Amino acid sequence: SVLLVHHHGRIVWPTFRAGFRPIVPMVGFSSQVITGRALWYWYGQSDQIILGRLLQASLLGAYSVASQLAMLPANKAMEVVNRVSLPVLSKLQADPEGLRRAHERMLGLAAAYGFGICWGLAAVARDFVLLVLGERWSAAVTPLTLLALIAPLRMLCSLHNTISTAV
Repeated sequence: SVLLVHHHGRIVWPTFRAGFRPIVPMVGFSSQVITGRALWYWYGQSDQIILGRLLQASLLGAYSVASQLAMLPANKAMEVVNRVSLPVLSKLQADPEGLRRAHERMLGLAAAYGFGICWGLAAVARDFVLLVLGERWSAAVTPLTLLALIAPLRMLCSLHNTISTAV
């Protein structure tokens, strides 16, 4: 922007010679994406908001740590998968059969990874918490076990959100 001001000698504002009609579909799509992401965020935080009203601070802290640990493998994997899959799936919009195959393949791979890692974490939750966090965090064992069992389902929901955005 400094170069534009230097080159033109003033601030350059865009002109809409065609009016706002060409950007109306983009605004509509963008509002749907923003709404979907905001709802997904509140969905992901709703358990802690509700439990914050019901539990003591120490128990809520243990639950929060367990939640972060349970979702860590899924969050890290889906960060990469969503970033890569969105443009790929967008290119397949005109090919419904190719889109279906890609969707099934992605769901299968995500499920294999998610269920394997997260259920493995649930199986060793007690040892993991005691080894990594210490005896002081033993209250996080039960929430970690339960949350790690459902983490793959949340991971697959995240993938569906990306697929619906791409289409």
